[in-house]
Amino acid sequence: MTQEKPIPGDVIKKAFDALDVLGQDLKDSMIRYIERRGNSLDSEHSYSLKEIEIELTDIFGEDAAKLLVEKVGRAIHALKTFAVLAIPAGGLFLLSRTLTM
Repeated sequence: MTQEKPIPGDVIKKAFDALDVLGQDLKDSMIRYIERRGNSLDSEHSYSLKEIEIELTDIFGEDAAKLLVEKVGRAIHALKTFAVLAIPAGGLFLLSRTLTM
């Protein structure tokens, strides 16, 4: 997943669940920090992973922020894969035809 592709804020917020080793309080604090800096993590706003990494760099430093965002990126990919697998077979056929037209 490229770090430059915009991702809906609510998907990014959900992907923070992948950082379970940090504990819920720290994850919530990270999300609040990002939102206090003017980034709305909702379905109406989209951000690149690079933008999120920049925000987290202020707290964790460059290397740790990069590792955290890589984990969030993998979680986003897993969420997308799960969503596609949840589409009934007929829906996948229609989706594939729409994408190839």
